[in-house]
Amino acid sequence: MAGAAGAVLVLAGMSCAPAQADPVAAAIWPNGPVGWDTYRRLDELPYLAPGSHTMQTSSVDKAGKNNDGAGGPLHAGGVGLVVAEDRGPGEIDSIWFTTRDYGAVRAMGNIRIELDGATVVDAPLQSLVDGKLGAPFVYPLVANAEQSPGGVYVKVPMPYRHDMRVSVAKELQYYHVDYRHFDTPDGVRTFDRADRAGDVLAMLRAAGARDPKPAAPGIATGRTVDLQPGESTTVATYLGPGSIRSLVLRGLDAAARAGLRLRVGFDGRTLVDSPVGEFFGAGVAARDVRALLFAADARSAGGSAVSWWPMPFAAGVHVDLVNTAAAPVRGIAAQVTIAPDVRWAAALATGRAGYFTARSHSGPTNPHRDWPIAHEFGPGKFVGLSQTFRGKRIDTGYMPKAPFFLEGNEHVHVDGSPAPQLNGTGTEDFYEAGWYFRKGTAYSAPLTGMPGVHAGPPCPDYCLSAYRLMLAESVNYRLALRFGMEHGPANDQPAEYSSTAFLYTSPLAVAAHLR
Repeated sequence: MAGAAGAVLVLAGMSCAPAQADPVAAAIWPNGPVGWDTYRRLDELPYLAPGSHTMQTSSVDKAGKNNDGAGGPLHAGGVGLVVAEDRGPGEIDSIWFTTRDYGAVRAMGNIRIELDGATVVDAPLQSLVDGKLGAPFVYPLVANAEQSPGGVYVKVPMPYRHDMRVSVAKELQYYHVDYRHFDTPDGVRTFDRADRAGDVLAMLRAAGARDPKPAAPGIATGRTVDLQPGESTTVATYLGPGSIRSLVLRGLDAAARAGLRLRVGFDGRTLVDSPVGEFFGAGVAARDVRALLFAADARSAGGSAVSWWPMPFAAGVHVDLVNTAAAPVRGIAAQVTIAPDVRWAAALATGRAGYFTARSHSGPTNPHRDWPIAHEFGPGKFVGLSQTFRGKRIDTGYMPKAPFFLEGNEHVHVDGSPAPQLNGTGTEDFYEAGWYFRKGTAYSAPLTGMPGVHAGPPCPDYCLSAYRLMLAESVNYRLALRFGMEHGPANDQPAEYSSTAFLYTSPLAVAAHLR
């Protein structure tokens, strides 16, 4: 045990009554939260949605080469060129474009979005991503190529009950559209542009400053610890059903960020074992991160980080810190806030909800093989990714000293499908920026970011970190998930990668993974 002030506080048999679930909070979402409820009810994120299927259309090169801008539209139609369409109930969750003009999309003309036979957007794409259409189509739910370096996106969740179509007028180059298709229209109401979602916009604009989940009573516990090399210690435990609402670490100087790991065990299973920096979105050096469900502050004394992921458990939880560095780490203050709640015992036992899970690993990339992000046995739900890249830049025909390893596409296979449901156009495109994050421009937005970038020692040449929260477009799977990321256009660029995937996994999924 580390020598430190204070003692571990075990909370059991407390006199305060556990929080009771109200009818809305306890509802089983047939398709997961839909529309604005995705953001208004982040406390419901652990619930699984087997009737929701995340799909993608993109301009990926159909020949399997690196000419992804030649993927083209699905067909002619709409305002000109159709980039996505669906029949049946569903929801558009993320639309992304870039152009060879580093993401300026004025030449593409209008974008038209049609839902259930009605046109909800028909305006110049550049005006849309510049926020000129007004709420809810304003930053950070839309972004231009300055706000999301090198790319533009629209992340307003737009449900439909019968059909959808997205089209652009002309000059189509690189794009992806992520949408969910639902088994039933239960709980689905067609997107209403008149709902300006001011509360959601305010929450997103406050990302990194406060917990975005609905308020609930909680109990805070923690301690300040010193850790010798190779030492681990428990900073908080709790007995009974409930959920971690927040986890805060303070005193994170450079040595602590480099060597600390966070371990969290739920109901006797360790499901989080992650490097502290990457877990909070700051895999490269000390950088400020302002994401919706985690944040890091490099400016405060010693540095701090906070997580607001909802982490339910049925019987108990423990939170540990491990020092993997060669030097001591001193004065790390941990505070964990727990909300007692009896509903999670039944929800987890029946598989309606999943345990928060972080899959972390690091090492050299392997030639001709995708970097493995997550390989799971279902059911479960993928909700985000924090990734760190270390590689060498090379001269290319269109850019000197290019981090060419970022040419790799994501490949997401669900339930054993031989073809990926998500098959994108480049690593920085997956993070919804473009052109190597507009030549290395750091940024941190509520749902995506590249907060850390560094050239030169101690990097082999070039290092960067990026994150993406996939909340509306979370990838549900019933049987299995295989998520890989190419490194280079044909897995041909050597690099050192590290990744932390965020998921919710059922007890069945946990058992299968551990075997």
